[in-house]
Amino acid sequence: KSGDVIYLVRTVFQLDFVLVVMFFRVFLRRKVIFDFDDAIYLKDFCRYRSRWLTRVASAVVVGNEHLRAWALKRNRRVFVIPTAIPFDTYRQFTRAPTAASNPLVIGWSGHAVNHVKNLRLLVPVFKTLIDKRIAFRFILIGGMNHAPMRALFAGLPGLDITIIDSIDWTDPGNIARLIKGFDVGVMPLVRDDNTEGKCALKAIEYMACAVPAIVSPVGANKTLIEHGVDGWQADSTEDWVSIIEQIVNNPKLVAKVGEKAQQKVRHEYSYDAIVPRIKQAIESV
Repeated sequence: KSGDVIYLVRTVFQLDFVLVVMFFRVFLRRKVIFDFDDAIYLKDFCRYRSRWLTRVASAVVVGNEHLRAWALKRNRRVFVIPTAIPFDTYRQFTRAPTAASNPLVIGWSGHAVNHVKNLRLLVPVFKTLIDKRIAFRFILIGGMNHAPMRALFAGLPGLDITIIDSIDWTDPGNIARLIKGFDVGVMPLVRDDNTEGKCALKAIEYMACAVPAIVSPVGANKTLIEHGVDGWQADSTEDWVSIIEQIVNNPKLVAKVGEKAQQKVRHEYSYDAIVPRIKQAIESV
């Protein structure tokens, strides 16, 4: 009751709470900012709640341009503010400025149970690399003992894979400590309405540790990475294989591109960069 602005972050999961917020906004004329960084409006159980809050909010904060286009149909005051991370924490786990390992270490992090369709994109890539006798090791963080994910890679004879099923995600230092051991991080995404709403946290985390990322050009990935400068965008199996071959043939690229990636995160995706933009959104209402 005492706040000037009610700031909601993805607050759509409890219907009773949403109704309370609606009451404060509509009847007590309180200022409300609704902030979301995923296509939550596609989920059946919060489809209408997302629309209600977007329509009545004093302002809306979203994580990328795809989400902005959806929100603008329902609210005229929309701010695009990308995902931010505590950069100083990740910087403590900066990848050593050396050439790529031999074999190349390719890494992925996340909750595998939500990403089987995306991880499937890596299967033909890895098969081609194995057939070409390109040495690499794959580390997957967040396997969650998920059988369908394990089945994806079980059919690839010769794949050198390490699966870390769980870590304490509440401390960002835990994931940064593991990312430091990657040469490159990958973020494959199929293209659909849900993934177009993704805000590139995985790639931002890799980059903050000076680990360059190879990403599908979907969602926020399209604007996060400048291809060939601070990372790479891969739109097909052939693209993925070609980029990895380029890195293997020129291992010094990892340090060069990783340094630029880390600087981009520092200047554009750190709390220092993003908090003033949050402040601007709050002051606008």
